[in-house]
Amino acid sequence: MLRRQILGKKFSILCCLSLLIVISLFFIGSCKSPESPDEQPTDNTSSIKITNDFGEAMDIYMDGVFIFVINYNEVKIIEDVSTGEHQLIGYRVNTNIQLASLKIDISSAGEYAWYIDDPADINVQNYSGYNLSIYMDNEFMFNLADEENRWILDVSHDKHYLKANKISDGSEYASITIEVTENKDYSWTIN
Repeated sequence: MLRRQILGKKFSILCCLSLLIVISLFFIGSCKSPESPDEQPTDNTSSIKITNDFGEAMDIYMDGVFIFVINYNEVKIIEDVSTGEHQLIGYRVNTNIQLASLKIDISSAGEYAWYIDDPADINVQNYSGYNLSIYMDNEFMFNLADEENRWILDVSHDKHYLKANKISDGSEYASITIEVTENKDYSWTIN
């Protein structure tokens, strides 16, 4: 019986020692010595993170070269972008209809971003004293009462001719050409 107790204690001690060795090997193995300067990663590249909030998928081109298709509400990254100025263009998928563009200057290594917002809108405000009919590119948009404003939504990138005719006699009251170059809000105030 004494012999059995001694063997039991030796077995318990041996199990504890084995467990300690396994634990110490685990910790020693997970520790890593510092890398030598030759092994340290050098990240001298740039990337462009593109977020598409435009409302539809686009073909993305950089400097005239197709990169990828980006879906609505998707984020994609162009890796290893060289320094210098780059032209990014988003086209409606499988067409040459430009929906968005950005000229970006990559001056140093790092992550750059292009947020493609929803299409441009034009806010038309009427303070003329007349009720007006509003036209864009000779297409009727809406009637606008005095001291009212309304939006022309989802306007393409281009020069757009806007005209306001008096509802009372159809005569032209005012006009303007707005060049839409970005996905932002534009406005026309008619006095």
